[in-house]
Amino acid sequence: MANGFPYQMHSFVLLTMIIAGASAFFSAAIGDDEKKARRIGIILEGSFESPEIYRLPEGASKTILVPFYEWDYGVRSFTQKIWEERNMSWETFDKIAKALADKLAESVELDVVRNDNDVVEYILIENKDPFLSGILTSGKLLPRVSDMLGDRIHALVVDRNLVYLFPAAGNPIQGYGASLVEDFLAADLPVSLEVFQIDKTGFRAIGELSRERAVGKE
Repeated sequence: MANGFPYQMHSFVLLTMIIAGASAFFSAAIGDDEKKARRIGIILEGSFESPEIYRLPEGASKTILVPFYEWDYGVRSFTQKIWEERNMSWETFDKIAKALADKLAESVELDVVRNDNDVVEYILIENKDPFLSGILTSGKLLPRVSDMLGDRIHALVVDRNLVYLFPAAGNPIQGYGASLVEDFLAADLPVSLEVFQIDKTGFRAIGELSRERAVGKE
């Protein structure tokens, strides 16, 4: 207890400095015409989208990681022009985006679904925050749900505002394939049917759900 408080204060100050730095960096990065911009972070999109700046998560072919910024009228993806004019790099961006992803992963509400034996079957995360899908990139997500789902989980982002988390053990996500596909087809902001595995090493795509079955790549 005696050593915990200073550590927590240090962590809080560090996070405050990161967020403050992000605001200052962001104001410079977007130009004079968009000074009302606020947060920046990663949003997962389907590969059918056409952002100018993006990268693929490990193992993925249908899902992309896209840098976005928020302003008074929603969110926008970074253009190549802004990216280059401000000498932005993924290393710089990742540090700022990580702070937001971590904050959401630790604070977003979890809808825990249990069976008749009170065993957790999956966790549903539904939230209108445009950066919700970025929680898959956060190292804070797994520790928050591991007591319920285990140390290795499967995640599916059918919509930017809708994330499913399943235990990886026994691959129970396959039993929900049909309903997950229905959610994807009805989504307002569809992402993909790629399944991501999250463990202590990070996250990576391991397969894709289809109408008939889950196609694994492990």
